[in-house]
Amino acid sequence: MPPAACNGAASFLRLFTHFAKALWLSIWLATLPSANVALAAVPASTTVAFAGVAYAGDFSNIDTRFKYSKRYERSLLATGADINARIRQLLSRGPYPFDLNVSDSMENKGDEVLVTALTVTGETVSQEEFGPVHKLFVQIRAEALIFDFVSKKIRRTYPLSFAYLDVLNHSPSDAEIDERVIKAYEGAQGKRGILERYADALRTATLPHNGDLFLQMTKISIAPEAAPAIRPDLAAVAGAPESWVADHFSEALNSQAGVALFPYSPGAAIGGTMQLRLANTDYNLQFPDPDWEIAVNLNSVKKVMYAQNAAGTSYVYGSYATVKVIRHGAIQPILDAEFKNGEVKEVPASQTYVDDLPAYNDSIRGLFDKLAQVLGGQDLPWLKTAAVTSDIGKQITATRGLLQKCK
Repeated sequence: MPPAACNGAASFLRLFTHFAKALWLSIWLATLPSANVALAAVPASTTVAFAGVAYAGDFSNIDTRFKYSKRYERSLLATGADINARIRQLLSRGPYPFDLNVSDSMENKGDEVLVTALTVTGETVSQEEFGPVHKLFVQIRAEALIFDFVSKKIRRTYPLSFAYLDVLNHSPSDAEIDERVIKAYEGAQGKRGILERYADALRTATLPHNGDLFLQMTKISIAPEAAPAIRPDLAAVAGAPESWVADHFSEALNSQAGVALFPYSPGAAIGGTMQLRLANTDYNLQFPDPDWEIAVNLNSVKKVMYAQNAAGTSYVYGSYATVKVIRHGAIQPILDAEFKNGEVKEVPASQTYVDDLPAYNDSIRGLFDKLAQVLGGQDLPWLKTAAVTSDIGKQITATRGLLQKCK
């Protein structure tokens, strides 16, 4: 490892060792703070210190679960670069709604209470073969995390995701896979990668004040009728399809309604623990109950022929999902309704094979995006045909009021 990279890694380790001397090494990670815990108002001059890249989950298999992301990190080190240095360069552009300390020196960070980390939560690299065609799919999922190291509470978390789909005429080599992973982190085809999206999230981040309420996705279910929308490689991994649905919903609510909610944690009990590795140090993290919970059930997907002529055929890909929002511990939800969305895909007559998965994904993303826009305050005509619940207007109004307290 080049000296510069070693010094960078050591500085982050010293920073958190410094914190550990004065603080209990646990932070609440898998949900946001409960309303019954007092939160001090955050002054305009608050400083947030960038701590580096972190990996979420079981310490023992991080290298396996994040095989390609770790390989990307090592490729940077081999050239004398460093992923944290690359992020600092992006973060130096600003401006931010707080003072962001991007120094890699512990002495220059002082004793800032708020810390931010780019936390990688998942990666998917898969390939499918259709005759001579090889499809390569790469997705990186992450969180822009801001937490209070003194009170051990999460202040904000913003979901990040980048998906890259490529078609080859041969089975992809390791080098070709690595190239696509680099694009997921650094951007491609005019789209910002995970690193820049992290910086973008911090530029629009808000820090909570007294009275703020916090949301967490606590239940995701997928009915057998929705199975055609799930990629086979995801379906083969326990909990992966549910995380996929949760990622899409979280991103929609954040980007379309400006609401930051804590991510879905499959298999973790509410108020349980979660693990995180940051600066080569492992942490057992604890988190309290959320104030409000969101449950999403993907009920079904359907494909219906819409039109046909000599040029080709058009299909409508429909998706149906029930979304429930309820106060933690309560019985009566303020939102409990099924929504539907349809997206049209045109297939040329010359095309002999039709891949339904991207169209189903577009339909599901469209449903979540449009619902998030409505919950964010937009009056879309889509809602009149998307929901059949008689009092949907009343439920939407109540949910909008709640979300305003969660920003």
